[in-house]
Formats: sequence, C-alpha cells, structure tokens
Amino acid sequence: MYSLSSIGLNPESVKVLVVSCSLIAVVLMAFSVLLYALRTIGIYNMSRTARFYNSWYAFIPFFSSFAFGRLAGINKKRDKTKYAKSLTVLQIISATSFVVSFVWGLAVSVDILFAADDALLNNTQIAAENVKNIIFPAALMLISVFTKTIYHIIKLVCAWKIYCIFSKNNAVVLIFFSIIIPLLIPAFIFSISKHSIYIGDDRKKEYIL
Repeated sequence: MYSLSSIGLNPESVKVLVVSCSLIAVVLMAFSVLLYALRTIGIYNMSRTARFYNSWYAFIPFFSSFAFGRLAGINKKRDKTKYAKSLTVLQIISATSFVVSFVWGLAVSVDILFAADDALLNNTQIAAENVKNIIFPAALMLISVFTKTIYHIIKLVCAWKIYCIFSKNNAVVLIFFSIIIPLLIPAFIFSISKHSIYIGDDRKKEYIL
C-alpha cells in the first residue's frame, strides 16, 4: 500500500513545494498586473494626446481593446473605429466561448468520469451519448482559440499603426520585437505614450477628432 512517505514526500518537502508554488504564483500575478498597468496607462496617455473622448476606456476590460484599436485608426480617412470594433467583438466572442466551454466541459467531464467508473465496475462500455456530449464544449474551445488568434493578429496590425503614429522612426524595430515577444507590447506602448503624433507626413502635438 502506497503512502506519502513511500513516494518520497515528507512534511518538509511538501512545505517547500507549497511555498515554491505560492511564490511562483505571486510573481506571475505581479508580472500580469505590471503588464496590465503598462498597457492601460499607455493607452490612456495616447488617448489623451489624441484628444479622444472617454480616455478612461483604457482601464476597463473589453473597452480597453476598443481604445487600443481606436488609436490605430487615427490616420484612416473612413471608418476610424474599424479596428476598435473588430478587436472588441473578437475579444468578447473568445472570452465568452472560453468560459462557456470550460464550465460546460467541466460538467461533462464529471459525468464521463462517473460513467467510466460505473462501466469499469460493471464491466460494460460507456454510453455513446456521454462521449458525444464533449463535442460541443470542444467546438466552443476551438472557436475561442480561433478568434483569439485572429484577435492577436489584428492587435499586431494595430500595434504597427500605433508605432508609426507615435514613434515613426522606431516603428520597424518595435514591431519586430513585438512579433517575436508579444509580451513586450505593453512596455512599448507605455514607453512611447508621451510622444507627439505623426499624422500623415506631418508631426503634430495633438489630433482633434
């Protein structure tokens, strides 16, 4: 019969494991908060520079994507909010699909687990309907992944346009590293958020809608 000590676990090793995992979780959480702060403050500063209404959108989930896409449309002559709308819709679809898929999939997995246990005890097979029930959560998860991928592609396009507007001379370098390491985008957005704006071929302090 197995016990914790038989597999090499003792109170000291378990404490070390728990503390290590807790520290890693804290570091990851702090890093996530830092990235969020850099991104939102950067978008807010840029929105203020561009004299957009409702600059506070930058601090609200989903609205933040709208504010980010809106900045990319400054130089567009028509439909300046195309990127903003696309990013917002894709993020909502991706997040909703993921949450529904996760909750639904968890419930279905519990049913399948008990059905498998019952089938094992009675030496029978799992009912086909139990397995089929996982198809819909899986399909929703695929939708979430697909829309999230498209979202990130459009976000990179928006980042490129924003770099060209706020830091034209460094835009190529910034987008190069943004593609290689997407986690750098919030830092780049924050670092150039106080720059003046390029509109077409002219450099101006503000762009009034």
